[in-house]
Amino acid sequence: MRYPHCGNDDTQVKDSRPTEDFGAIRRRRFYNGSGDRFCAI
Repeated sequence: MRYPHCGNDDTQVKDSRPTEDFGAIRRRRFYNGSGDRFCAI
């Protein structure tokens, strides 16, 4: 997955959990370039 602010591919999944209705998995990702965390469904 690309980091939304600059489009870089250097991200890692740090945490995964299902949504409340179990229809998708929410993943918390970490961008290695700046140390920012962001969520992606």
